[in-house]
Amino acid sequence: MVYITLCSLFHSVCNDSLFNVILGGVWVDKYSAKKMFRVYLIPIAIGLVPFAFMDSIIGALIFLIMAGVTTGMAGTIKSATLAELYGVEKLGTIRSLFTMFMVLSTALDPFLVGLMIYWNVSFTNIMLSLMLFVTFAIINAQRIKNVFIEKTIEN
Repeated sequence: MVYITLCSLFHSVCNDSLFNVILGGVWVDKYSAKKMFRVYLIPIAIGLVPFAFMDSIIGALIFLIMAGVTTGMAGTIKSATLAELYGVEKLGTIRSLFTMFMVLSTALDPFLVGLMIYWNVSFTNIMLSLMLFVTFAIINAQRIKNVFIEKTIEN
Protein backbone atom coordinates (compact mmCIF):
# COMPACT_ATOMS: atom_id res chain seq x y z
CA MET A 1 0.00 0.00 0.00
CA VAL A 2 2.82 2.40 0.85
CA TYR A 3 4.48 1.61 -2.49
CA ILE A 4 1.32 2.55 -4.41
CA THR A 5 1.01 5.77 -2.40
CA LEU A 6 4.62 6.73 -3.10
CA CYS A 7 4.18 6.00 -6.83
CA SER A 8 1.09 8.22 -6.86
CA LEU A 9 3.08 10.97 -5.15
CA PHE A 10 5.81 10.69 -7.77
CA HIS A 11 3.30 11.05 -10.60
CA SER A 12 1.70 14.09 -8.97
CA VAL A 13 5.11 15.76 -8.64
CA CYS A 14 5.98 15.02 -12.28
CA ASN A 15 2.67 16.46 -13.47
CA ASP A 16 3.10 19.44 -11.17
CA SER A 17 6.63 20.02 -12.44
CA LEU A 18 5.54 19.78 -16.09
CA PHE A 19 2.77 22.31 -15.53
CA ASN A 20 5.18 24.72 -13.80
CA VAL A 21 7.74 24.55 -16.63
CA ILE A 22 5.15 26.23 -18.82
CA LEU A 23 3.93 28.53 -16.04
CA GLY A 24 7.50 29.60 -15.28
CA GLY A 25 8.02 30.67 -18.88
CA VAL A 26 4.79 32.65 -18.89
CA TRP A 27 5.74 34.39 -15.65
CA VAL A 28 9.25 35.19 -16.93
CA ASP A 29 7.69 36.87 -19.97
CA LYS A 30 5.18 38.74 -17.83
CA TYR A 31 7.32 39.82 -14.85
CA SER A 32 10.99 39.40 -15.99
CA ALA A 33 13.51 36.74 -15.13
CA LYS A 34 15.20 38.84 -12.44
CA LYS A 35 11.95 39.23 -10.51
CA MET A 36 11.09 35.56 -10.80
CA PHE A 37 14.63 34.50 -9.76
CA ARG A 38 14.08 36.31 -6.47
CA VAL A 39 10.99 34.25 -5.56
CA TYR A 40 11.11 30.86 -7.29
CA LEU A 41 12.67 29.07 -4.26
CA ILE A 42 9.88 30.12 -1.90
CA PRO A 43 7.62 27.09 -2.61
CA ILE A 44 10.27 24.54 -1.64
CA ALA A 45 11.03 26.47 1.56
CA ILE A 46 7.34 26.44 2.44
CA GLY A 47 7.07 22.74 1.57
CA LEU A 48 9.82 21.79 4.01
CA VAL A 49 7.74 22.97 6.99
CA PRO A 50 4.92 20.40 6.74
CA PHE A 51 7.48 17.75 5.80
CA ALA A 52 9.32 18.50 9.05
CA PHE A 53 6.29 18.57 11.36
CA MET A 54 3.71 16.17 9.89
CA ASP A 55 4.06 12.48 10.67
CA SER A 56 1.76 11.39 7.85
CA ILE A 57 2.28 10.91 4.13
CA ILE A 58 0.40 14.20 3.60
CA GLY A 59 3.49 16.13 4.77
CA ALA A 60 5.57 14.36 2.13
CA LEU A 61 2.91 15.05 -0.50
CA ILE A 62 2.86 18.77 0.30
CA PHE A 63 6.65 18.90 0.17
CA LEU A 64 6.84 17.03 -3.13
CA ILE A 65 4.19 19.25 -4.73
CA MET A 66 6.03 22.38 -3.62
CA ALA A 67 9.34 20.88 -4.79
CA GLY A 68 7.66 20.21 -8.15
CA VAL A 69 6.65 23.87 -8.37
CA THR A 70 10.21 25.00 -7.70
CA THR A 71 11.97 22.50 -9.94
CA GLY A 72 9.46 23.01 -12.72
CA MET A 73 10.14 26.73 -12.86
CA ALA A 74 13.87 26.51 -12.09
CA GLY A 75 15.27 25.64 -15.51
CA THR A 76 13.33 28.32 -17.36
CA ILE A 77 13.96 31.00 -14.76
CA LYS A 78 17.68 30.33 -14.34
CA SER A 79 18.38 30.27 -18.07
CA ALA A 80 16.30 33.39 -18.71
CA THR A 81 17.99 35.21 -15.82
CA LEU A 82 21.45 34.50 -17.18
CA ALA A 83 20.43 35.67 -20.64
CA GLU A 84 18.76 38.78 -19.20
CA LEU A 85 21.79 39.71 -17.10
CA TYR A 86 24.68 38.81 -19.39
CA GLY A 87 23.17 38.62 -22.87
CA VAL A 88 23.41 35.64 -25.16
CA GLU A 89 26.88 36.25 -26.60
CA LYS A 90 28.74 34.43 -23.80
CA LEU A 91 25.80 32.44 -22.46
CA GLY A 92 27.56 29.06 -22.84
CA THR A 93 30.52 30.12 -20.70
CA ILE A 94 28.35 31.71 -18.04
CA ARG A 95 25.96 28.76 -18.01
CA SER A 96 28.84 26.31 -17.53
CA LEU A 97 30.15 28.32 -14.57
CA PHE A 98 26.63 28.43 -13.11
CA THR A 99 26.31 24.67 -13.58
CA MET A 100 29.66 24.06 -11.89
CA PHE A 101 28.47 25.83 -8.74
CA MET A 102 25.16 23.98 -8.90
CA VAL A 103 26.95 20.62 -9.07
CA LEU A 104 29.21 21.63 -6.19
CA SER A 105 26.27 22.66 -4.03
CA THR A 106 24.31 19.49 -4.78
CA ALA A 107 27.39 17.44 -3.89
CA LEU A 108 27.68 19.21 -0.53
CA ASP A 109 24.07 18.55 0.46
CA PRO A 110 24.31 14.76 0.97
CA PHE A 111 27.52 15.30 2.91
CA LEU A 112 25.93 17.87 5.24
CA VAL A 113 22.74 15.85 5.74
CA GLY A 114 24.85 12.74 6.32
CA LEU A 115 26.81 14.58 9.00
CA MET A 116 23.58 15.65 10.67
CA ILE A 117 22.32 12.06 10.62
CA TYR A 118 25.67 10.86 12.02
CA TRP A 119 25.39 13.44 14.81
CA ASN A 120 21.87 12.11 15.61
CA VAL A 121 20.09 15.32 14.64
CA SER A 122 16.34 14.70 14.51
CA PHE A 123 14.50 14.54 11.19
CA THR A 124 12.53 17.67 12.10
CA ASN A 125 15.70 19.63 12.79
CA ILE A 126 17.32 18.40 9.57
CA MET A 127 14.32 19.59 7.53
CA LEU A 128 14.25 22.92 9.38
CA SER A 129 17.97 23.43 8.75
CA LEU A 130 17.40 22.71 5.05
CA MET A 131 14.59 25.28 5.11
CA LEU A 132 17.01 27.73 6.73
CA PHE A 133 19.59 27.10 3.95
CA VAL A 134 16.93 27.70 1.30
CA THR A 135 15.80 30.85 3.13
CA PHE A 136 19.38 32.15 3.06
CA ALA A 137 19.46 31.45 -0.69
CA ILE A 138 16.19 33.39 -1.12
CA ILE A 139 17.61 36.32 0.85
CA ASN A 140 20.81 36.20 -1.22
CA ALA A 141 18.78 36.17 -4.44
CA GLN A 142 17.23 39.51 -3.49
CA ARG A 143 20.52 41.19 -4.43
CA ILE A 144 19.78 40.52 -8.11
CA LYS A 145 17.27 43.40 -8.32
CA ASN A 146 20.14 45.89 -8.20
CA VAL A 147 22.37 44.10 -10.71
CA PHE A 148 23.05 45.99 -13.88
CA ILE A 149 25.61 44.66 -16.33
CA GLU A 150 26.87 47.26 -18.78
CA LYS A 151 27.07 45.70 -22.21
CA THR A 152 29.74 46.98 -24.53
CA ILE A 153 29.54 46.74 -28.28
CA GLU A 154 32.72 45.50 -29.91
CA ASN A 155 33.48 46.43 -33.50
